[in-house]
Amino acid sequence: MAKKRKVDAEGRQFQERWEIEYFFTEYKKRPVCLICNETKAVFKEYNLRRHFETAHQQQYATMDREQRLQKVTELKKGIQLQQNMFHRAKSLTDGAVKASFIIAEEIAKSGKSFAEGDFLKKRYA
Repeated sequence: MAKKRKVDAEGRQFQERWEIEYFFTEYKKRPVCLICNETKAVFKEYNLRRHFETAHQQQYATMDREQRLQKVTELKKGIQLQQNMFHRAKSLTDGAVKASFIIAEEIAKSGKSFAEGDFLKKRYA
């Protein structure tokens, strides 16, 4: 029986020119459209070109190289801001989770109902 070919095992590499030509960038070893944030499975120029031509060509086809470069820079900054916001939100929720575990432990040690929160207020006041 023939071994099934895996497309991702072909060793395809992201090419920098695809950023300007098709508005794609590399994120976590996947091609991501800078305009609509859609992810493609492999670094294959045909797939990226087809996505651009079917979804975004009407809006961005008239841009010259300098305008495209400026737009790519702007879109990459937007994605970077989104990623930074998720990292900050994660660190905030980590602190909240830690605090809830501490409070749950104190409630369990006291053997009282969580509705009786006065013992916590006295302890940490």
